[in-house]
Amino acid sequence: MTANNGQEPLPDSLRDLLCEIERECPELDTKPQSLRCAVTDRGILPNPSEGQDLQQWMSALTQAFGTEDLTELSQTLSFAHQVLGKDELALNTLVAAVAELKPKDPLERRLLVQALLVHHKAAQALVRASQTRWDSEREVQENRSMKFMRLFSQQMATLQKYRRNGQQTVVVNHVIADQAIVAGSVQTQGRGV
Repeated sequence: MTANNGQEPLPDSLRDLLCEIERECPELDTKPQSLRCAVTDRGILPNPSEGQDLQQWMSALTQAFGTEDLTELSQTLSFAHQVLGKDELALNTLVAAVAELKPKDPLERRLLVQALLVHHKAAQALVRASQTRWDSEREVQENRSMKFMRLFSQQMATLQKYRRNGQQTVVVNHVIADQAIVAGSVQTQGRGV
């Protein structure tokens, strides 16, 4: 079982779920991440409950975002903070997702952050749609969510294409005499996004 880093003990149901995940999927890292942000009136700072000083925290952030450029990192976090407001959970989820997706350059970082913020807005619209009593408002929120989800899908496709340097794989299926499907793939070369 994973340690809980001095935080409050996990409820039995969550601890059981983590044990099951670790048993069924040992390749997944279920250990709590130590990079946590606190949203304060002064901006985004290290979460004091994690016991990291500012220098350790900044080092972990630059590693997570794949950049040593503190100006870019500051702008990126400031942008996320403006969109998310004081939602610490959403900010920490965004930071963890960026760290997991390992951006390689400024364009990837920007695409990832934008896409994750769009995904957050889509989820918010779905929640609002489920909580309203008015059909017209529900429809507005569902449509908003669908637009955000479509944009998120486009952003992820753009990121994937960029990561492949514009290469595209097209899977071609042929039906031969109504009996067998022959699959092949065609590689195309591109020049990026």
